[in-house]
Amino acid sequence: MAMTLWDFALDVYRRPGVSQACLGLQDSAGVDVNVTLYILWRIAVRADQVGPADVEEADAAIAEWRARIVEPLRALRRGLKTGPSPAPNAETATLRGRIQAAEIDAEHIELDTLESLAPPASSGSLPQDEMKSEARKGLELVVRFYAGGALPDTVIGPIATLTEAL
Repeated sequence: MAMTLWDFALDVYRRPGVSQACLGLQDSAGVDVNVTLYILWRIAVRADQVGPADVEEADAAIAEWRARIVEPLRALRRGLKTGPSPAPNAETATLRGRIQAAEIDAEHIELDTLESLAPPASSGSLPQDEMKSEARKGLELVVRFYAGGALPDTVIGPIATLTEAL
């Protein structure tokens, strides 16, 4: 059985430098990390061809969920890290942990939604060099979508890190 998007996301996100690269893309270019992982999964695991329409479709499928559920949970979690008073303390750290668990559950639902968009899996695979080249192109598509067509200099390093992690 092929690797699910959730399993792929967990596997890749744990690799050296990947979490920092994903957060770098999120913070510097407004990239949705789950859409990024979805596009990488389509290329690396399923050997799919992806284009701008795939990124647009993925974002449209999860945009409202992200805005109304994931981002508010993330803002709550981040807010509890430094305040407001009485945070941070042991009690608010426990609350922060529960909110983080809810955020991860919400992102799991988001990844399941994205996986449901993928066309039927192909039976082939790409040679490693070709897969990495396609992954880099896919990452550039994602960044350009979220950055309004631009490819800021700040994303070059994170794109290289993610490509090499595959």
